Amino acid sequence: LKESAPDLPGVPPNLRRQIIEVPAGASTETIQQALDDAAKLPGQKPVVHLPTGDYSVAQTLTIPARRDLQLVGDGVRTRLNWVGPAEGPVLRLAGPSRATLRDLEVNGAKRADGIVIEKCDQPGACVYMEQPNVDAAQRIGFMVDGLRLANVELRNMNHGGCALGVKVRGGEPPRLRHLGAGATGR
Repeated sequence: LKESAPDLPGVPPNLRRQIIEVPAGASTETIQQALDDAAKLPGQKPVVHLPTGDYSVAQTLTIPARRDLQLVGDGVRTRLNWVGPAEGPVLRLAGPSRATLRDLEVNGAKRADGIVIEKCDQPGACVYMEQPNVDAAQRIGFMVDGLRLANVELRNMNHGGCALGVKVRGGEPPRLRHLGAGATGR
């Protein structure tokens, strides 16, 4: 019986999205400017590409709310390393967010939070992470706090070198509105 190699998937189609190239080793300001430029292209799903290299992040990088941009590296050799004087976070996604983060490492240097996603608890919201690698977190590697409506899905997660790898706390129950005399709100 002769064995044969499996059929491999084809090359993904070129969606002709605008790509904003960030120079290797760029400063925090240069990366933030590329994110701001991409945010000015709503509906186009632009890509901010960080090539292989280490990026010293001195202040929080922010992706504005409701932007469908992508921040893409070249795998684990693309690293955002916190060097700021404060606690961070390294990367903040203002919510609600439509951003995609892919193929990069975020390192808080045991001083800063890595990624913070704000205001993501809407009906139908989803936070999906495939192979996230959380390392060297000072307090918690990955924390879900106060969500009641959003679905959070982590697949094949690594959380080494953290004081606590994963922590999940639910949100407060929704407050009942006064529905008038005799109404129960159930």
